[in-house]
Amino acid sequence: MLEPHLYRLPHTCGIFASAVRMRRKDWQIIMDNRNPNRYQNGARPTPDGRRPAQGTPQRQPQGRPMPGGQGGGRGVPRQGDTRRPQGYTSGRAAAPSGAYPGRTPEAERRARQRQMNTRAASSVRRKATREQMREENRRRRRRAGRMLLSRFVTYLVMLLLVGGVCAGVFFLKFYKAPDAGENNVTYFESYNGGKTTKTSVSGDVVYRSGVLYVNFSSIAEGCSMTSITDKNTAKFVLPDGTNTDSDGSGKEEYVVFTKDSTECEISGQTWRLSSPSCFVSKNVWIPADFVTDYMTGIEITEDRVKGNVTVKRLTDSSAAGDSGESVMMPVSFNLKSTTPPETQDVGTDANAAAASAMPEVTFTSDLSAYENYMDPTDNAEYLVLVNKTTKVDASLVPDDLTDVADTRKDGRATQRMREYAEKSLEAMFIEMRNAGYTDVSVTSAYRSYEYQEQLYNSYTDTEMNRDSTLTREQAQAIVSTYSARPGESEHQTGLSCDLHNLSQASTEFKDQPVYGWLSENAWKFGFILRFPEDKTEITGYSFEPWHYRFVGRRVAWQIKNAGQCLEEYLAN
Repeated sequence: MLEPHLYRLPHTCGIFASAVRMRRKDWQIIMDNRNPNRYQNGARPTPDGRRPAQGTPQRQPQGRPMPGGQGGGRGVPRQGDTRRPQGYTSGRAAAPSGAYPGRTPEAERRARQRQMNTRAASSVRRKATREQMREENRRRRRRAGRMLLSRFVTYLVMLLLVGGVCAGVFFLKFYKAPDAGENNVTYFESYNGGKTTKTSVSGDVVYRSGVLYVNFSSIAEGCSMTSITDKNTAKFVLPDGTNTDSDGSGKEEYVVFTKDSTECEISGQTWRLSSPSCFVSKNVWIPADFVTDYMTGIEITEDRVKGNVTVKRLTDSSAAGDSGESVMMPVSFNLKSTTPPETQDVGTDANAAAASAMPEVTFTSDLSAYENYMDPTDNAEYLVLVNKTTKVDASLVPDDLTDVADTRKDGRATQRMREYAEKSLEAMFIEMRNAGYTDVSVTSAYRSYEYQEQLYNSYTDTEMNRDSTLTREQAQAIVSTYSARPGESEHQTGLSCDLHNLSQASTEFKDQPVYGWLSENAWKFGFILRFPEDKTEITGYSFEPWHYRFVGRRVAWQIKNAGQCLEEYLAN
């Protein structure tokens, strides 16, 4: 309970609010420093330190009656009470005039300091509370944002998963090629413009590893081909167009398939299928792209949604029979034959005999536009000989150099060759790609005198760095076995080129399958292998399976047929 005099003095109201919050010990310190004379004569001092006049009514201090029956008024001290009674004097001096009564300056300073500290602490607490509330609100907002984002991501992932499953089911249902033991395929065939036959075939026969296959035995029967089959091979012969069967003039086109092999033979030419042929119950199944890409008169369509495959022989809309019925288009392979050129005077009777025996040349592509280039009428200018004993002048630069279309795309400059040689090389690359060899490219062709000199010197320096005991002459002797000196290189004529599918020219090229193809077919385009393996003593250079020289088809055939090199042919 508060002291009684606090309800009496008005000047104490200023500290009342803070005083009530103080501990009792602090309150006792304040009360001990009060003016000891303020309770004398039963009167309380006024705020200015003066005593009121006698007889002025004084407000009695509030308090409970003392025990023992002494006094019944409020504020009467009880017996044994340790609080200061009215009129108690401690012997201390009175407070100076103008100061708060009963408080020393030091007590007053401490009271103010405590009040300021209390207010500051309250302000700090309020600020801290507000900051905590703001931080809590921020945390709640962040938590709500994260929760919203996580739910959005979850719903999005679920939506994508459901969409992916639906798309996968749709694809498997409508667009997936039948696998082994799965759905059957309806196989339609129409060859004579009449009734269409319908057959149900197992999906594992029509589709193999996703590749569409067709029954070539059935196609051959519908197109009046003659078939000769055994356990591992099947041969189908087309009529020559003037006969109703395949027993006519000997000009028939044919194809031979080998069981479980990608290689086939078309009218004497080796060809590669995109997938192996298959023999199923005496029927030969082959990839459909062989028929669509390399045969005429046959159309193949498929509908994977309905599981249908249709093989149809086309009709010629520009022609009609006597009774108005449709006329079927002729069926043939896309092989274009060329007539052997007339034999010209090539120097000797032996060469003339070889030229007269040159076989008919056929291609899997239409190369008729290149025919005049591959077999020039006057090929004397393409028979120039350049070797270690026959040199060319440094000023020789052909005036018909043309960019080589099949230059290797590895950052090197586009190579050039003479026009006829380049066009013949372009035709050879077309046929080579059709045969399945797509990774071969030209790495070098025409070289100027200056470039050949630079190349020869770099090879010489390399040999000397490899063996420091060599003199320059010794190093050049080694280099001359595989590289020509300036003025002795065929590359300067613009008629030679280096082609292979390796990172750099190497004799390992002879082990590549494409080298076998070049050995058998390069002559058809007018090219010869310039430095054969068994002619190193004559040519003066080591074996170079990548180096090819253009001489024209007739001369190329004679050289190949006689097993000669260019030096031997020109010597005759």
